[in-house]
Amino acid sequence: MSFRNAPTCSLFIAPRFQFYPGDNHCDAGGLPESLLSRAISYTRNQWEYLSRYVSDGRAPVDNNVIERDIRPFCTGRNSWMFSDTVAGAKASAMVYSLMLTCRACNVEPYAYLLHVLTELPQRSPDADVTDLLPFNFAKLLPAARHPV
Repeated sequence: MSFRNAPTCSLFIAPRFQFYPGDNHCDAGGLPESLLSRAISYTRNQWEYLSRYVSDGRAPVDNNVIERDIRPFCTGRNSWMFSDTVAGAKASAMVYSLMLTCRACNVEPYAYLLHVLTELPQRSPDADVTDLLPFNFAKLLPAARHPV
Protein backbone atom coordinates (compact mmCIF):
# COMPACT_ATOMS: atom_id res chain seq x y z
CA MET A 1 0.00 0.00 0.00
CA SER A 2 3.00 2.26 0.10
CA PHE A 3 2.63 2.55 -3.67
CA ARG A 4 -0.40 4.81 -3.48
CA ASN A 5 -1.19 8.07 -1.82
CA ALA A 6 -2.04 7.69 1.88
CA PRO A 7 -5.43 9.47 1.74
CA THR A 8 -6.57 7.21 -1.10
CA CYS A 9 -5.41 4.11 0.75
CA SER A 10 -7.25 5.05 3.90
CA LEU A 11 -10.52 5.31 1.98
CA PHE A 12 -10.17 1.82 0.59
CA ILE A 13 -8.83 0.22 3.75
CA ALA A 14 -11.81 1.51 5.74
CA PRO A 15 -14.70 -0.93 6.10
CA ARG A 16 -17.29 -0.85 3.36
CA PHE A 17 -19.41 2.24 3.52
CA GLN A 18 -22.82 2.09 5.14
CA PHE A 19 -25.53 4.55 4.33
CA TYR A 20 -27.59 3.95 7.44
CA PRO A 21 -26.10 3.12 10.83
CA GLY A 22 -26.09 -0.63 11.40
CA ASP A 23 -27.57 -1.29 7.97
CA ASN A 24 -25.87 -3.96 5.85
CA HIS A 25 -28.02 -3.28 2.82
CA CYS A 26 -28.89 -0.08 1.14
CA ASP A 27 -32.50 0.50 0.29
CA ALA A 28 -31.83 3.95 -1.28
CA GLY A 29 -34.65 5.61 0.52
CA GLY A 30 -37.03 2.66 0.47
CA LEU A 31 -36.59 1.87 -3.23
CA PRO A 32 -34.71 -1.45 -3.30
CA GLU A 33 -34.94 -1.77 -7.12
CA SER A 34 -33.93 1.81 -7.92
CA LEU A 35 -30.93 2.48 -10.15
CA LEU A 36 -29.11 4.09 -7.23
CA SER A 37 -29.69 1.04 -5.05
CA ARG A 38 -28.43 -1.27 -7.79
CA ALA A 39 -25.34 0.90 -8.32
CA ILE A 40 -24.55 0.87 -4.60
CA SER A 41 -25.08 -2.89 -4.39
CA TYR A 42 -22.79 -3.43 -7.37
CA THR A 43 -20.10 -1.28 -5.77
CA ARG A 44 -20.36 -3.18 -2.49
CA ASN A 45 -20.24 -6.57 -4.22
CA GLN A 46 -17.24 -5.57 -6.34
CA TRP A 47 -15.36 -3.71 -3.61
CA GLU A 48 -12.44 -6.15 -3.51
CA TYR A 49 -11.84 -5.74 -7.24
CA LEU A 50 -12.50 -2.00 -7.35
CA SER A 51 -9.93 -1.35 -4.64
CA ARG A 52 -7.25 -3.77 -5.89
CA TYR A 53 -5.17 -1.00 -7.47
CA VAL A 54 -4.40 0.30 -3.97
CA SER A 55 -2.48 -2.81 -2.93
CA ASP A 56 -0.42 -3.13 -6.13
CA GLY A 57 1.23 -0.04 -7.56
CA ARG A 58 1.61 -1.67 -10.97
CA ALA A 59 -2.14 -1.83 -11.44
CA PRO A 60 -3.53 1.24 -13.22
CA VAL A 61 -6.33 3.25 -11.63
CA ASP A 62 -8.30 3.18 -14.88
CA ASN A 63 -8.43 1.13 -18.06
CA ASN A 64 -8.07 3.96 -20.58
CA VAL A 65 -5.25 2.19 -22.44
CA ILE A 66 -7.42 -0.88 -23.04
CA GLU A 67 -10.43 1.25 -23.99
CA ARG A 68 -8.33 3.12 -26.54
CA ASP A 69 -6.94 -0.11 -27.98
CA ILE A 70 -10.34 -1.79 -28.47
CA ARG A 71 -11.95 1.28 -30.07
CA PRO A 72 -11.01 0.16 -33.63
CA PHE A 73 -12.72 -3.16 -33.00
CA CYS A 74 -15.86 -1.49 -31.73
CA THR A 75 -16.05 1.00 -34.58
CA GLY A 76 -15.21 -1.68 -37.14
CA ARG A 77 -17.89 -4.04 -35.87
CA ASN A 78 -20.55 -2.48 -38.12
CA SER A 79 -18.28 -2.84 -41.15
CA TRP A 80 -17.65 -6.49 -40.38
CA MET A 81 -21.34 -7.23 -40.80
CA PHE A 82 -20.74 -6.79 -44.52
CA SER A 83 -17.76 -9.13 -44.76
CA ASP A 84 -18.49 -11.48 -47.65
CA THR A 85 -16.96 -14.53 -45.99
CA VAL A 86 -15.88 -15.74 -42.61
CA ALA A 87 -12.33 -15.93 -43.95
CA GLY A 88 -12.48 -12.21 -44.85
CA ALA A 89 -13.67 -11.30 -41.38
CA LYS A 90 -10.88 -13.39 -39.83
CA ALA A 91 -8.31 -11.70 -42.07
CA SER A 92 -9.57 -8.26 -40.97
CA ALA A 93 -9.31 -9.31 -37.33
CA MET A 94 -5.74 -10.51 -37.85
CA VAL A 95 -4.72 -7.20 -39.43
CA TYR A 96 -6.30 -5.27 -36.54
CA SER A 97 -4.50 -7.51 -34.08
CA LEU A 98 -1.13 -7.04 -35.78
CA MET A 99 -1.53 -3.26 -35.94
CA LEU A 100 -2.46 -3.04 -32.25
CA THR A 101 0.52 -5.24 -31.39
CA CYS A 102 2.71 -2.84 -33.37
CA ARG A 103 1.29 0.02 -31.31
CA ALA A 104 1.94 -1.85 -28.07
CA CYS A 105 5.56 -2.53 -29.12
CA ASN A 106 6.13 1.06 -30.36
CA VAL A 107 6.76 -0.23 -33.88
CA GLU A 108 5.83 1.95 -36.85
CA PRO A 109 3.14 -0.11 -38.67
CA TYR A 110 4.18 0.89 -42.21
CA ALA A 111 7.80 -0.16 -41.65
CA TYR A 112 6.62 -3.41 -40.09
CA LEU A 113 4.25 -4.27 -42.94
CA LEU A 114 6.87 -3.35 -45.53
CA HIS A 115 9.36 -5.70 -43.89
CA VAL A 116 6.87 -8.56 -43.49
CA LEU A 117 5.45 -8.28 -47.01
CA THR A 118 8.94 -8.33 -48.56
CA GLU A 119 10.32 -11.06 -46.30
CA LEU A 120 7.37 -13.49 -46.27
CA PRO A 121 7.34 -14.35 -50.02
CA GLN A 122 11.01 -15.36 -49.79
CA ARG A 123 10.28 -18.08 -47.24
CA SER A 124 8.95 -21.56 -47.72
CA PRO A 125 5.33 -22.19 -46.65
CA ASP A 126 6.39 -24.24 -43.62
CA ALA A 127 9.12 -21.84 -42.45
CA ASP A 128 9.15 -20.42 -38.94
CA VAL A 129 7.80 -16.86 -39.04
CA THR A 130 7.96 -15.98 -35.35
CA ASP A 131 10.80 -13.56 -36.08
CA LEU A 132 8.31 -11.55 -38.16
CA LEU A 133 5.99 -10.87 -35.24
CA PRO A 134 5.91 -7.21 -34.16
CA PHE A 135 7.61 -7.70 -30.79
CA ASN A 136 10.49 -9.61 -32.40
CA PHE A 137 10.70 -7.08 -35.22
CA ALA A 138 11.08 -4.34 -32.62
CA LYS A 139 14.14 -6.11 -31.20
CA LEU A 140 15.74 -6.53 -34.63
CA LEU A 141 15.24 -3.03 -36.00
CA PRO A 142 15.35 -0.31 -33.38
CA ALA A 143 15.22 2.27 -36.20
CA ALA A 144 11.66 1.17 -36.99
CA ARG A 145 10.43 2.35 -33.62
CA HIS A 146 7.37 4.55 -33.74
CA PRO A 147 7.83 7.84 -31.85
CA VAL A 148 5.93 7.67 -28.58
